[in-house]
Amino acid sequence: MSLFEDRRARNIGDVITIVLSENTSSSKKADTSIKKDDSVDIGTGLVLGEVPSLNNLSLETQLEAARQFDGGASSDQSNQLNGTITVMVSEVLPNGLMEVRGEKWMTLNRGDEFIRLRGYVRPEDVQPNNTISSTKVADVRITYSGNGEIAQSNRQGWLSRFFGSNIWPF
Repeated sequence: MSLFEDRRARNIGDVITIVLSENTSSSKKADTSIKKDDSVDIGTGLVLGEVPSLNNLSLETQLEAARQFDGGASSDQSNQLNGTITVMVSEVLPNGLMEVRGEKWMTLNRGDEFIRLRGYVRPEDVQPNNTISSTKVADVRITYSGNGEIAQSNRQGWLSRFFGSNIWPF
């Protein structure tokens, strides 16, 4: 290694530490109201000065229909992810962009959690200590999930998922 050589990652197999500093917040609200009223009157008119009937039943008809739908929904979500994950350069594109990939598994208490990251990094954004902020990773895909008792406790039961799905017609 030369005395003046830069140790920054730039080749396949080099490692880069991504400093995770992700904050997201979203809010959505929808209100829908539909109302429709229909009415139809069919009068028989007079025949020889009297309203015609059949066995003392009037032949006049009146139909009415009404529909009403009210729906509403709102959603607020806020997420924050901080920490670090060290990833490996998996490909260097002809324009110099480096594709990075990596994952970190942690076993905590009674479950496993993992962070998985994939994206593209510009070599000039990598700091001399081979770190980069996650906000400077292009086309980034960060997955943070887990399995075990704690992850299962946050999941709806199968019957609740069925009644809340598109399969349930009501």
